[in-house]
Amino acid sequence: MPNCTVPTDIYPDLAAKLARWTVVGPVPEHRPELGPCCVWTRAKTGGYGVVWDARARRVRRVHLVALAGAGVVIPPMMRPDHLCRNRACRRLDHIEIVTHRTNVLRGVGVVAENAKKTECIHGHRFTEANTYWRKPRGPHGFWSRQCRACTSNSGQARAERARRKRLDMAA
Repeated sequence: MPNCTVPTDIYPDLAAKLARWTVVGPVPEHRPELGPCCVWTRAKTGGYGVVWDARARRVRRVHLVALAGAGVVIPPMMRPDHLCRNRACRRLDHIEIVTHRTNVLRGVGVVAENAKKTECIHGHRFTEANTYWRKPRGPHGFWSRQCRACTSNSGQARAERARRKRLDMAA
C-alpha cells in the first residue's frame, strides 16, 4: 500500500486492526497530487473511521490513532484536516494539523462557499467601504457580512412602504 504503513508506536492488536481493515482507496479528484487514500473499511461514525481501543476502553477515530502512533501531537485549538476530503482516510500525508477556522474555510460547506464570494446576490462588490460585518450569534458562530448598499436599499423600501400605508390609512 502506498504510504499506508501502520504506525509503530501503538500496541500490536490495534496495529493489526489498522493494517487488516485499511484498503487503498480512490485518488481525490480535487487534489490528485496527494495520491490514493488509505480508507478504513470497518465501522464509521459521521463518515470517520472508528476502531475499538481496548487499552483506552473506548472507540477512537482511526486517523487520530494513526497520528498518535506516528508521534504527532495535536496542540490545543488545532484540528486535523483531511486534505483529501475523505473522512475515512487515515493516510498521514493526507492529514494536516490546522486551526478550526482554516479547516472550515478549506471545506465545501456553506461557510466556506460564502467566504469565497466577492459580490452580494445583487452584484455589489464586497469592499471594505461596502461591507457591514455582523457579530456571530452564539459561541460557535462565524462573523457574517452584509452589503451596505443592499441594506440601505431595503431600509429605503421599507420606509416607502410604511409611508404609503400611512397615506392609505389617512385617505
